[in-house]
Amino acid sequence: MRVLVTRPEPGAAKTAARLHKMGHEAVVAPLSRVVAVEGATKPVGAFDAVAVTSANALISASSPLLEVIRTLPCFAVGERTAEAAKDAGFEDVGSAGGDVHDLAAMITTRLSRDAEVLYLCGTRRRPVLEDALRDAGFGVTPVETYGIEPVRYGAAERNKLIAGAPLDAMLVYSRFSAELLSDFLGDRGDLRVLCMSRHVADGLSHSLRKSAEIASAPTEDSLLALLSRASR
Repeated sequence: MRVLVTRPEPGAAKTAARLHKMGHEAVVAPLSRVVAVEGATKPVGAFDAVAVTSANALISASSPLLEVIRTLPCFAVGERTAEAAKDAGFEDVGSAGGDVHDLAAMITTRLSRDAEVLYLCGTRRRPVLEDALRDAGFGVTPVETYGIEPVRYGAAERNKLIAGAPLDAMLVYSRFSAELLSDFLGDRGDLRVLCMSRHVADGLSHSLRKSAEIASAPTEDSLLALLSRASR
């Protein structure tokens, strides 16, 4: 299958490599880019743990920030984020398996209810983890280490990317990418769009949303499992 990969780098290249091993052709067209937030530092105060819902938050974090927090326990939303935490120097790392609600549940079972959590995050996010932890009695302090910017393609560049054999499927990882994909492809309803979650799919245009398929869990493994079923 010929598969469009829309996620930003460095994740896009890793996904392309996985697709190649599965026997597919990857068309890499990141629709957004990760931009580090300059000057993100640890807030004043004592913290009991770090929470992370995206590997980008760790990749974009400055060395001075990581230096003062990597001795804390780190709770990551999934395996990829947990690996990024270990790469960043955290030794006590727990993975919730890929879902933000599971991450909140893991934190509430492992920390006392008066604990203070430092949340490494992006400027564009839903406050799901923050709300869940605060409702459970935790203190949560967000530290925004990265932002997401759109990548704009001209008509000639876009046509070059998708030239050749027709695209068989598109992988969409975020609500923002879904919105950008609708602009990238136009109002077409004949394309198979595989989305990380229902929230992601809701960002698509009406015609693209009609053909969207939703992963059983918000992980790349589940997303690629959809692709495997589609290829049979």
